[in-house]
Amino acid sequence: MRKKATLAKALAILTLVGCFSGCNGLWNPSQPSEEEVVSGLLYESKDQQPTKLPSGEEIEISIGKEVEDNNFLTVTLATDCNLLGYIYYANSANPEKTHEEKIYIEAGDTNFSIFLDAFRVGAFGAFEKTIEKITLRNVSQTMGHVKISRVDIGDRTYDNKEMLYTQNDYLKIGASLAAGGSLCHVESLNRTVVEYIDKEG
Repeated sequence: MRKKATLAKALAILTLVGCFSGCNGLWNPSQPSEEEVVSGLLYESKDQQPTKLPSGEEIEISIGKEVEDNNFLTVTLATDCNLLGYIYYANSANPEKTHEEKIYIEAGDTNFSIFLDAFRVGAFGAFEKTIEKITLRNVSQTMGHVKISRVDIGDRTYDNKEMLYTQNDYLKIGASLAAGGSLCHVESLNRTVVEYIDKEG
C-alpha cells in the first residue's frame, strides 16, 4: 500500500500542476542571483494561529494584485494535512481571459514553489497578469491545521534542456520544463513498484 501511495503522490506532484513545481524536498535548485529573481510580496498573514480545516473543506487566500509577467510563485506555510488547490489569475490586458493552475502541497511542507504556465509562446502565464486568489482544500481524511504565512512572486530563469528529478527508495521520476512539466522519465529503482490508477484515470 505504501508503494502505491508513493507512486500516486509522486505522479500527483508532477502532473497536477501545469509546470514543474519545486516544493519542499522535491527540487532544490541552486540559489539564483539577484539578476535572476525579482521578488515581490503578494500576501502576508498577521494571524499567528493556524486555521482549522476539516477534511474536504477549503480555505481561500484573496490576493488581487498585478504581477506583470513574473513566473515563479512561492507559498510559505505550515500544514499537517495534504492540500489540493488552485491558483487563479487573469490577463491584465484582457481580464476576461482567466486561467487556473492546480497545485498539490503535502502535509509537513513549509515552502511550496511553482513555475506558472509561462514558458511556451502564448502560454497563459506569459502575459502581464493579476493573481486573483489561491484556494486550498484538505484532501486528507482527518482534521487539518493550515497557516499561510506569505505568498511571493518572482521572475526566474531556467534551462529548458535540463531534466528535473525526484526520487525515493522505490521510484525516480523526471520532468522537463521545455515540455511544460511533462513526465519524461519514470524508473523503478528496485523492481517492486506496481501500477496505480486513481479515480480520475
